[in-house]
Parts: sequence; C-alpha cells; structure tokens
Amino acid sequence: LLSMAAIGACTYVTIQFQFPDNPDLNLLPQSNKYETHRVWAQELLFWEMAKADQGEVYFIWGLTPADTGFSLDPDDESEEVFDTKFNPRTEEAQVYLRDICDEIFEGDRKILIKLSCPMQEFDSWLREQSQSINPTNEYMNNCKGAESVPVPSEVFDSCMIAFDNLTDQYITHENGLVATIAVTGRSNTTRYSSFEDQTEEWQVLETWSENERLNAPEGADGFFQISQDFWLWDTLCNMRESVWKSALIALACASAMILLTSQSVIIMLFSAISIAYVLVASSACLVSLGWTLGFMESILISLLIGIGCDFVLHFGHAYTMFPGVLSKEQRTKRALLHMGPSVLGSAFTTISTAFIMMFTQNTFSRKFAIMLALTIIHSVIGSFVVFLVLCDCIGPSSNCLNQSKQA
Repeated sequence: LLSMAAIGACTYVTIQFQFPDNPDLNLLPQSNKYETHRVWAQELLFWEMAKADQGEVYFIWGLTPADTGFSLDPDDESEEVFDTKFNPRTEEAQVYLRDICDEIFEGDRKILIKLSCPMQEFDSWLREQSQSINPTNEYMNNCKGAESVPVPSEVFDSCMIAFDNLTDQYITHENGLVATIAVTGRSNTTRYSSFEDQTEEWQVLETWSENERLNAPEGADGFFQISQDFWLWDTLCNMRESVWKSALIALACASAMILLTSQSVIIMLFSAISIAYVLVASSACLVSLGWTLGFMESILISLLIGIGCDFVLHFGHAYTMFPGVLSKEQRTKRALLHMGPSVLGSAFTTISTAFIMMFTQNTFSRKFAIMLALTIIHSVIGSFVVFLVLCDCIGPSSNCLNQSKQA
C-alpha cells in the first residue's frame, strides 16, 4: 500500500513537469566568462527588441505539407510538393482569396496583425491601373483591361505573374501558371513567449484553419498555416512525447523480458510496478529541484530510463532462478543474498562516478550526474524495498520456468 501511495504521489508531481520559460540552452555555469557575456548581452536593447519581435505566420495555398527527405539524414532536404487541386483562377476562388484577409486581419475574428495579402494588393493594383492615364506595359500586355478581382480565368495567370514581377509578392509560378499564394501576418506571440501562450496561439490558428477549410470553395480549400516561431514549440512537444514513449517502451520491454525468462505473470507485474516507481520517483525529484523539461533534460531522461530497469531485472531473475518449489520467503532471501551485494556494489560505483561528474564545468555533465545519482538511488529503493517486499509478501513459491521444462 505504501508503494502504491508513493507511486501515486510521485506520478502527480511528475505530471507537473513544466517547459522552460525561454529557449536558451545554457551549457556553462554562471561563473564562466562566456556565460557572463551571454547574460550581459541579454540586457542590451537589441536583445530586448529581438525578444519582443513577433514572428511571421504564413497561410499557404498551393503546397502540400510534406517531408520528402530521408528522415535519418539532416542534409537530405525536402522538396516542394505542389497541391495539384489548387485552382485560383475561378471567380469563387479569387473572391475568397481576396476577402479571406479581412477575416484574418480585421473584425471580430481577427487572429493576426496584417503584413501582406497578395490578392487584395492585386485587386488594388488592377483598380489603380485601370483608372490610370498611363498604365504600365505589364498591365496592358497581360491583363486585357481587367478592372478588379475577379479577372477572367484566361488572363488570371499572366496578369498576376506580371503584378508579382513588379511588386515581389508571396507568389510563385511554374510554367506560366500561378503555383502558390501566401498570406502573411504577425502572430500574437514570439519564440520567447511561454509554452502555454504558444500552445494557445497555435490552437487558435489551427482551429480557425480547420473551420475555414470547410467553408472555402473548391480549389482553395487546401491551405495550411506555418511559422518558424512554432518550430521550437513543436520540438519541445515532440521531445516530451518521446520521453513518455521511451518510458513506456522501457517498461514494456522489461516486463516482456521478465515474463519470458520467469514465465510468471506475478513477477512481471511486480517488476513493472517497481520500474514505474523508479521512473516517476526520479522525475518527481527533478520537479522538486525546480528543473524544467527542456532539451537537455529530455535527452538525459531518455538515456537514464534504461538504467532504471537494471536492478529490478536482476532481482527478478534471481528470484525465479532457483529450481523446485520454495516458499516466497526463501526465494526472497536467496535473491537478496545472491544478487544484493552485486547490486549494491554497482550502485556504489555508479554514484561515485556521478559524484565526480558533479564538479565539472559543463552544465550537461552536471545535470547528467544529478539525474544518474537520483536514478540509482531510486533503483535501489525500487528493487530492495518495492520489488523484494512485494515478492516476500505475495510472491509465487514455484518456478514456472523449471516446472515447464520438467514437464
């Protein structure tokens, strides 16, 4: 009962793991001159202005969000994947691409600060050129007297490409046809905003996009939104997800190995409970130390998850290795005497190594040492206290593996 209560309390604390307030990766102690310079530079006006700079968000029509590069090779970059269904030439699509900017940048549904809306600027250019005494040659040669959006579909591509060549809008064209159109605006957050604020901003933009795609005319309903400011946010989300997946994978693999070697569901269950205690107790200690789940912490936790399974696996094997039928008390005692000294010796040498690493200048090494020490301490508690006490109280008395061999 105490073990279950401890696991529950540690789990509650672990889920309070917060993301860092800023994306800076600090690898050096504050006493280091390079770290001192970095802290000093953050007090400059330039740095304050950079942190307040709101990022650009792009609503893109004509492309499909895809990654064609090899996922294991960072140098293998993705190629553009054009949306073959994108058709801005119809009157409905042209009017929609013009009026959508009013919903994005103005009115009750305003979600961004306006930077650029190619179709609205194209419409203004047509009105200006059609009323001008001396219109440009580009307008005369490509637009056939079009006065505003929508323009006839047969001259849309040539007219808009001519407009883009003069004004350099967020428009691309391939083989004389308009291929992509991008509406740009500034978000309400920056890359230095809190994780919660960026999550809220992303959800607002994504929810709006999903609803708007349902109302968009055919040929203009395949757009998506993207911003570099969300790259770090997305990376942190994926790293947190990877940490929990790594924990579940380690727990599943350890349980499967115990089940295969002992052929005892009870021992497998005890092992899973003990390993779960090690993982959540170590994480809860990090939360209590005021750590956040940043880049370094996510990497280190993923590395140390495997170490947290080690001692429990040894005791699980030792408990079931004795042939015949023995009482649970005898099996627990023999496992403790047979494997206990080796486990304690391993724990002592590992903690000694971690203690030495705590005096390094590199923040990564010091944090690794702290996490390693905490993991080993809770591994000892999880194996000697949680696992062996469960085995001594309600553990099996027979060796299922040897009985099956004898049969």
